[in-house]
Parts: sequence; C-alpha cells; structure tokens
Amino acid sequence: MMLIRLPLSGQPITQVVKGKIMDKETLMPIAEATAVLDPGAVHTYTTYSNSEGEFYFEHIPVGYHQMVIYHPDYQPAQIKELWVSSGKELVIEVEMHINLTTLGTVEITDSRIAARNEFIHVSHHVLDPANALRYAGSFRDPARMMAYRAGITQLDDSRNDLVVRGNSPAGVSWQIEGIETINPNHFATAGNSGGSMNILNPYTLAKSEFMTGAFPAQYGNALSAVFDVSLRNGNNSKHEYHFRTSLADVEAGIEGPINREKKSSFIAAYRRANLDLAYKINPWVRGYLGNTPNMDDFTFKLYFPAQKGWTSAYGIWGMSELRLREGFETINEEVFNTQSLTTGVSHLRFVGKKSYLKIAAAYARNHTRNGNVNEIALDSLRKESIQSKRAQYTLAFTYNNRPATAHAIRLGLHTHFIQDEVTLDYQNPTFYRHAAKNYLRTQAFFQWKWKFQLAWTLQAGLHAMYVSLNQGFHLGPRLSVSWQLHSNQKLAFAWGIHSQTQPGGLYLSGYTNRDGIQVLPNVKLGFSKSQHFILSYSCTLLNIVQARLEAYYLHHYQIPVFNNPLLTRSFSGLNLGYNFGYDYFTISAKAENLGKGRSYGLELTLERAYENNLYFLFTASLYQARYTTYDAIERNTAFNGNFACNFLMGKEFELGANQKNLLSIDMVVKSAGGRRYTPPGQDERAFEKQYKSYFRSDVKVGFHQNFRKFEQQISVDVRNIFNTKNVLAQTYNPDTDQTTTYYQLGLLPLLSYEINF
Repeated sequence: MMLIRLPLSGQPITQVVKGKIMDKETLMPIAEATAVLDPGAVHTYTTYSNSEGEFYFEHIPVGYHQMVIYHPDYQPAQIKELWVSSGKELVIEVEMHINLTTLGTVEITDSRIAARNEFIHVSHHVLDPANALRYAGSFRDPARMMAYRAGITQLDDSRNDLVVRGNSPAGVSWQIEGIETINPNHFATAGNSGGSMNILNPYTLAKSEFMTGAFPAQYGNALSAVFDVSLRNGNNSKHEYHFRTSLADVEAGIEGPINREKKSSFIAAYRRANLDLAYKINPWVRGYLGNTPNMDDFTFKLYFPAQKGWTSAYGIWGMSELRLREGFETINEEVFNTQSLTTGVSHLRFVGKKSYLKIAAAYARNHTRNGNVNEIALDSLRKESIQSKRAQYTLAFTYNNRPATAHAIRLGLHTHFIQDEVTLDYQNPTFYRHAAKNYLRTQAFFQWKWKFQLAWTLQAGLHAMYVSLNQGFHLGPRLSVSWQLHSNQKLAFAWGIHSQTQPGGLYLSGYTNRDGIQVLPNVKLGFSKSQHFILSYSCTLLNIVQARLEAYYLHHYQIPVFNNPLLTRSFSGLNLGYNFGYDYFTISAKAENLGKGRSYGLELTLERAYENNLYFLFTASLYQARYTTYDAIERNTAFNGNFACNFLMGKEFELGANQKNLLSIDMVVKSAGGRRYTPPGQDERAFEKQYKSYFRSDVKVGFHQNFRKFEQQISVDVRNIFNTKNVLAQTYNPDTDQTTTYYQLGLLPLLSYEINF
C-alpha cells in the first residue's frame, strides 16, 4: 500500500462543485450570475450561471473553500467554509436578494443565521445538517440538534420533545415540504411532537427552519413553535453511495440521476437500530435484551425539473417497537409500538417572471399502541392496550408574487381531511372504549411584505382556520417590522395571535355509560389561543460573531382545563406531553376552554459559524412559564425550568499531504433547570417542586480521510462524559415511606464509521 500511494502523494485530490442560483422570493433561476470560488486566493476559480441558474466547477481540491456570487440586479451572496470532500460532489443552492437601489449592497455572510423564509424576522433558527452533524451528543437527531438553540430545552434523555419557552411540546407543529404533518418520531404519541428518535434522516435533509414565536401568516395550528423541514434533491449527474454504522444503528443511502438529460434525480436512505440483533438471534440473550428497541425508517425524494417549474415526490416511513419483560422467568411483556408514514407530491409552476403557483397533495398516517401482552393466551394476545390512530389527507395551494421590487405577496389554502381513532382495551369490559371521528380542517392565509426607505421592512398578514368537528373558526392577524440600523445591526418587532386545535386523543376522551353508549364530553372543545409579542436585536461582533438578544411575552388563553374542584389542578392544555403524551387518554371528565397562561423571558445567542477550522455557539435563556385553572391560582407549567444554557465548540485540524484529512474535536456543555413535579398527594401544589438542575457534557472525536474515489470517517461520541446523575423522576411508597429515584442516561460512548463514494 505504501509503494502504491507514494507516487500519488503529491497529486491533489479534486472534486466537482456545482449548484443553482435562484431569486430568494420568486425562486426563479438567475442567469448570468458570476460565481467566484476562493476570491483573493492564489488559485481563484470563476464561472457563470446558465439560463437555468446552474453553475459548475470541476477539479476543485478537497478542503475548505469560500464562494461569492455577483449579479448586477442582486445583492452579492457570500458563502464561507464550503467543505469539498472526495466521496461526494458538493451540490449547493444559493438564493439571492434583489437590489432595491443601485447605491451599495449588503453581503450575506452567514447562511446559518439568516432566515430561509423571507417573511421571518424574529425567533428563528436554521438547521443546516452539514454544520449540525458536528454537534456532540445529538445522536444525529434533528430535534436534538435544535435543542441547543436559545429558548429550546430537552430534559429527558430518552426523548426528543421540543419544549419551547416553557410551553408544552404539543404546541409544536411539524411541516415537511411545506405541508403540516403528523409527529415524525419513533415511539411518538398522538398529539405530542416528540418521541425517542426522529424518523427524519440527516442524510436526506436540506436546510430547514425552526420558528419559536410570532410566525408569519403562512404558519398556523401551532402555539409555541413550527419546524419546517425540507428534503434535499439527489445528485442529477452522478450516482453516489453512503454507508454508516455505529453501536446504535446502521444506515445506507443512495442518490443519483433518473434521467441525466432531463436532470431528474432521486435520493433514498434506510436506517435501522442495531441493538435488537441479539434479541432475535439467541432466546437466552433475549431474556436480558427484552427492553431493546427495534427501529426502522426509510426516506426518499424524487425530483423532476421542467422548463417552467418542477415536480417532486417524497416519502418518509418509520416503525418502532419496544418490549419490556416483566421478569427473566416470565414471557409476559409490555409492548410499545408506533408506525408512521408521510408521503406527498408537489408541483411548482412559474407564472410569468415574478410569480409561482405551487400545488401539493399529501397523506400522513400514525398508529401508536402500548399494552400488556401475554404470549401464552393465544386467543387474546393483548391483555390491556391504548391505541391511537390518525390519518390525514391534505391538498394545498400556494401563490407567490412580487408585484414590484419592494413588495412581495404570498397567499395559500390548505385543506386537511382527518380521521382520528382512539381505543382503550382493558381486561375489564367495563372500561373498554372505542371512539372515532372524521372532520375537515381548512386553513387560509395572506401575507404581504413591503421594503421601504431601504432600511425598513413591514410585514402584515392574516391566518384563518376552520374545523368542522366543533364548527370552530379563528382569524389571527400577524404583524412585524424590522429596521436595519446599520449594515451589521437590525432591530425587529413581531406580534401575532395564534390558535391550535386540540389533540385527537383529547377530543375523543370520555367514557361508556350504563347503556353502553360512548360519551365524548370534549369533542366540542374550542381552539387554544396565544398572543405573541417579540422584540429582537441582532448584530455582528468583531466581523465574525453573530449575536442576537430577544425579549418576549406570550399570553395564552382559552386553554382546556377542568372546571371542577374535585378534579386535578395539574391538567391544562399547557401541560400536555409531561406524561409522555398520554395525559388525556384516560380522561373521562369534561374540560372547558377557561384556562390561561403566560410565558415571558430573555434569550441570548452568540454564534461563530465555522470559519478557519473553528466554531462555537453559546445560548442562554431566562424565562417564566405559568398557567391558571378554574381556581384562578397561577402555577408553574410542567415545563417551567426557569433557565437554560448551552455551550458548543469545535475545532478541526487539517492533516496529511495537501491537508486533505481532518481531525475534529467537538464538545457540548448543557445546563438547565430541573424537571417539575407535584408533591405526593398535594394536587393543589401542582408542579411546585423542582428536581435539581440538569447538567451534561458531551465530547466527540473524529478522523476524516479523503481518498481518490471515496472518503471515510471514524468517530467516538461520548454522551455524558462525567456520568452526571440527572433525575428523571421519583416515586413515593406511602406503605414503606420510601422514595425511589430514577436517573437518566449515564456515560454512553458510541463508536461510528461512515463511508461515502
């Protein structure tokens, strides 16, 4: 091997860099743009975009590069630190802002900070998989990657619930390819937004947007946050392959052209958990690994460009199962099972030179079940179970237009046909309950943006939502304004009134009366509503650190609570998800939209995007989240941790001939207020107590090698390197007067290997 490689050691390894340049607002391709790679360097590469906005570089040495794109009608776009590797062509999309004046321009210097959606001015975070995959301790989970951002917390190591500003994770809405969808997580629970691991595979993701408040009018049916996920297109000229394995999972991916001449492409990836192999191979080992989860997921996207637009189709499937054995000598088990499917097709067509119309159809289905299983009783395998099903059919229309240089308009109509079903099946037939409802949810929006006096941007919009199940209707106004104080400073304010339907399990909660009739007292519950006020200041420090300071106040109202002193005070729509999402399945009493709540706080972000082999991210949040029930007493929400702080840092060292290899070291330090709990037998003190603060440190070390035809990487990711004992829960036994403490994950090292070719 040494004799073969020595003659080649002085020859640089090169790769292709290509992509497409588009208008930020209209998505129209930009022709005759000048793309410059490594401007000012000894070796500079220059090319021009064609009529379809495409550019192409070849024979680019592996390593880090910078790119600047110019066009006389647009503001220059600058992209720093593009990583070019030998195992995969670098394909990028660049969106440029139109110039409002010929006097001066503004550079876009940080794509991780800038919002992808032109209508977003505050409380947004961009998830760039290329950068976020560096984070230690994230398990390659997009939801866990996002949890390091300001205002977002996760205090349960076994789940990836997104708790935003102390509010319920049920208030988070997931969107995939612009369509609201069901919870895309393994071991998901209906009506909640999290699970044990995200089904979305980072290998297939494009840059995605996460909004934590005062969303633009196009987003609805959410109280606390929206995660707008995009899938990337496959390489349209070359087949490429991906394989990765670790002690936790194994995955394989492929992408390439469908028709090279028409530039159509596909991408697909399959992933499964590794840990259940021993469970299936050896019955004796099965006794010890009865609590090992099975998880499988598959993602694909097809892309077909045309002269006046494009058509795409996508699918995301996931299945997960966990069996908890009652004991080594018994075959009785408790089973948790989820199945999820999301698929859709969309067509975008350009209308003239300043507009486009997008039509999309999607189908989403989720089935969750947990229960006790007795394998001896062949005639009745399930002793007890709770099941929930949701199917959602969606048809969506979106129209975007730029009638003048300083104006932009977007409007749309999304209609969802929903089928909800809940089954509680107990050994005692008295408690058996089955309920199902079909209904329509229709959402329409209009939003307008006006850039005036160069430094000012005003945005106004309306979001309307109607639900046939309870004849509910809500019209929510949205307003935001931003002021560019200086080329590197911006002040923005946003306000909006938001609404959200209740989880299907809450609508279908109830009981069976003496006549055997299903009674559903909560099927007519109205929307939960929230008014958001957000003030944001952002600037660039030392020309390299992006800083943002945000203050917010959220007023929640018409929240479901019990209006009965005999019922628990801990129940509120703002606390849903605390009990793993099953808070409402056993509810039989009537709830009413009488609850209130408020959240307020201050958030700080300091971020140095990757540059010169170094990056760091520091976020800090101070907040209060409170709720009120029928007794008018204000209490902490179940998710009111009061503070959260994250520090992430990474350094890479270029090694080898032509610096084509990398040694990387990444670290995470995370601290937050502990989980809330209610003292035993003291419901009037709901969530008054708090476990000790959460603390965790993670470290990741990796080595990346580039070869002539492939690249490989080996890494060790150590989660909770100091083996800190963070409290998950405590139980109290009144008979023995003993309290048992359950701790979260301890030190967990994960070795992984990845190859791309």
